[in-house]
Amino acid sequence: MKKLDKVVFAKNLRNARELRGYTQAELSRKTGLRPACAISNFETGRRLPSLSNLVLLASALGVTTDYLLGLRAIDAFGFSDARQHLLRFFVRLRDRDQRLLLEFARTLEVSAKR
Repeated sequence: MKKLDKVVFAKNLRNARELRGYTQAELSRKTGLRPACAISNFETGRRLPSLSNLVLLASALGVTTDYLLGLRAIDAFGFSDARQHLLRFFVRLRDRDQRLLLEFARTLEVSAKR
């Protein structure tokens, strides 16, 4: 069995949080964990979360616990083939077109929150 690596967990947690665009305080609120100091302790590798907190973190970030723990070589969101194709398409776009697509995505995100 693979030994749990605090450094890998810390890196994956921070990566997933940043990809979602959350601050430590926002993630703390979404999980119900103590203020951001708990998230900071996890992201610096000072502490590992309990099993129940690990599940809360994974759920709030929309990732698997396996991803956070570094047990599988998958991307942060377990992207489907369609999402992977979209990402490959996006990186081939010109900078101007990427910016347009990002503006459109932000518009969709704002309307989805309403």
